[in-house]
Amino acid sequence: AATDSRFLRNMGYPAIGFSPIINTPILLHDHNEYLPIEVFLYGIDIYVKLIQHLTSEETIDDQ
Repeated sequence: AATDSRFLRNMGYPAIGFSPIINTPILLHDHNEYLPIEVFLYGIDIYVKLIQHLTSEETIDDQ
């Protein structure tokens, strides 16, 4: 699978592709593409934790 981060990298910005979707069949854009609800909800939890971590002002000394 590809990500749109390649466009940012082509402009010289460092970027990575990331997906919390794990252990699922690769059905990207297939006629029967689906995602189990548990995997979907787990992905939301991962993104919430990632955003909270990236936006916190906690320093190494605060940990």
